[in-house]
Amino acid sequence: MGKRGGGAAPGQGSAKVIKGDQNSLLNANPYAPLAGGSGGTTVEKRIKLPPIFTPVKEIAKLMEAMNKAKLHPNYKLCSTGTKILCCTEELFNGVKSFFKQAKIEFYTHDVAAAKPMKVVIRGLPAREKPENIMDELVKVHKLKPVAVFEMTRQNKEINYRDSLYLIHLERGSATLAELKKIKAIAHIVVEWEMYRPQHREVTQCKNCQAFGHGTKNCAMAPKCPKCAGPHCEVDCEAEMDDETAVKCVNCGNNHPASDKACPKRAEFMLIRKKASTRNQPNRSNRGKSLTNDDENFPEIPRRPIPVLEPLPLPGKNPAGKPPGTPKPPPPGWGNPGGSKQQPLQQQPEEKLFSKDELLDIFDVMIEKMCRCRTRVEQLRT
Repeated sequence: MGKRGGGAAPGQGSAKVIKGDQNSLLNANPYAPLAGGSGGTTVEKRIKLPPIFTPVKEIAKLMEAMNKAKLHPNYKLCSTGTKILCCTEELFNGVKSFFKQAKIEFYTHDVAAAKPMKVVIRGLPAREKPENIMDELVKVHKLKPVAVFEMTRQNKEINYRDSLYLIHLERGSATLAELKKIKAIAHIVVEWEMYRPQHREVTQCKNCQAFGHGTKNCAMAPKCPKCAGPHCEVDCEAEMDDETAVKCVNCGNNHPASDKACPKRAEFMLIRKKASTRNQPNRSNRGKSLTNDDENFPEIPRRPIPVLEPLPLPGKNPAGKPPGTPKPPPPGWGNPGGSKQQPLQQQPEEKLFSKDELLDIFDVMIEKMCRCRTRVEQLRT
């Protein structure tokens, strides 16, 4: 027989391992692609965007103009106009810019992820123009305000020395501690505090006086809250005392648009309440539709429970027997073990035991307890 060679079996290739490649294989990290994230898939967080409403009802012309601008949102027909639904933030901002350039009326709402920081400034005089305050904040204090509004106080009978201004800043651009370092605006000492919104039943726009949206996101034509004219409240010349001049832009009655007794306000609240409870189950009617099927499922008979008379309260002698004489003690109880010690003589009740007598009694008790075998016997003794 010949020598067997150390080569590979026929039909198999020879496996040669190079030393350098062997070290690289041993030191290689199989999870290296996951560390940099280049090999994995990144999931983009979806932002919920609010709809954009426009009173334009000719949707064909609106779609044609939007397609020319390379904007392709979704549309939803409404009774008073059209809703524009956007799937990306870029498309959302593009539609708003297109409407502003084309001078198309619209309104929308704040994006939840981009809601501004709201602070209040105290100390500035009344009737200060919001534009001047914004320029001061941008140029002098290097802040990033989005909008400035003059706030109205509830008690109008008091003559306040200053006015309150609501400032909307970009989220994350400043903190309250940084704002409090600004002691004066336009050389007037001011105070900063966070805005604490009050609970409102209905949000009403101060620009178009409509319900359901705010002033900051409104690009509708202005409407006067006093006379319903196409101008702002500051430019109105109507007197509030003249009932014929006062007119509501929503219902047409002789009251200002901010009146809480407006029928359109109550109608809007009712519609919003129905919309909020439309998809919720009616829990108050649960179980009312269930009926008893006595024919197929008769009621299970119950065992009658007897009514017992209450037992009389026990008295001093419930059996009614005369009190008996006490039983004599068992034999040997007073002198166990045949002790020769004589029992103590009975003394008068009014006379106490002397020290010697008490010592004798204790000696007898100790002697008895020492003769016991268990603790129980000692306690009984």
